[in-house]
Amino acid sequence: MLQVATFLVPAEQDKANEFLKAHKPVGNINFNKDTIVVFYEDDPAADIVELLESVGNAKFQQGIALHMLKRDIAGLNPVHNKGKYEELDNAIRATQEAMDDQDAKADYLKGLIEEKRAAK
Repeated sequence: MLQVATFLVPAEQDKANEFLKAHKPVGNINFNKDTIVVFYEDDPAADIVELLESVGNAKFQQGIALHMLKRDIAGLNPVHNKGKYEELDNAIRATQEAMDDQDAKADYLKGLIEEKRAAK
């Protein structure tokens, strides 16, 4: 969950530095007069969740590519366009395999997230 921490500077500068050693800020560190404002994630699995989101985005993009490949191959006659048909067919298979790999990555990351959160 997103949290906020504030420190008065220069009085709490050492405290702020120690905090920043242990917590990864989300976005920029903000300054307001003599106060530092740090937004941070207290979820121990936050970095893994972010990676899981990128895996989902990659699979989404591959799904779009797969749709386009299937659209392209649907209009071809495999007899008259054998080379192009085989090229597209191979690309479809490779894209489907890549999407399966994304599913395997996602499953692995979900397990890591559960482990991290359980250890908290």
